Amino acid sequence: MRRVSVDIGGTFTDCFLVFNGRRAEGKALTTHHNLASGFMGALEDACGQLDLTVEETLSSVDAVRYATTLGTNALIERKGPQVGLLTTSGFEFSVPLMRARGYGDGLSDREQQDLPAATRPVPIVPRSMIEGIDERVDYKGDVVFDVDEDNVRDVVRRLVDRGAQAFV
Repeated sequence: MRRVSVDIGGTFTDCFLVFNGRRAEGKALTTHHNLASGFMGALEDACGQLDLTVEETLSSVDAVRYATTLGTNALIERKGPQVGLLTTSGFEFSVPLMRARGYGDGLSDREQQDLPAATRPVPIVPRSMIEGIDERVDYKGDVVFDVDEDNVRDVVRRLVDRGAQAFV
C-alpha cells in the first residue's frame, strides 16, 4: 500500500506517509497564504525520512487523502469572510429564529428547560446579510417555479454592497 494523508491545521500541516509497508510522519508550518507550500513541506519531510523523492512518491501512490480544520477554525474563531445567505423568499427569518435545537445544545439542563430565557449565540450570518430569492421547490424536491436569475443578481449586488465576501 502506498498512501499519503495530509491534514492542514491552523498552525501545522501534518503528513502521514505509508509506502510499501514503511511509515513516516512529516510536519511543516501551515502557510496560510499558499496552502500547497505547507502541504508540500510536510510531504517532503515524510518522504525524506524514507529516502524517497516527492516525485517518485506522488507518481506511484494509491491514494492522497487531504483534510483540513481551517474552515472549522475560521467558523469557531469567527475569522472568516463576511457571508451573505440566499434563501427562498419568505424564509429569510427561518435561520435567525432558530428552533430550540439551534441554540439549545451545550446549555445546562436548567437553561434547556427555559429556552426563551436562554442567551442566544451571536449569529454567524447577521439578519442584515440574509436575503430571499424568487424560486420555489416543493417537499419532493420538484421545482415549482424556477430561479429568477435577474432577481438573484440584484440580491447578490445588494449583499455585496453590504460587505458580503462569500455566499451560502
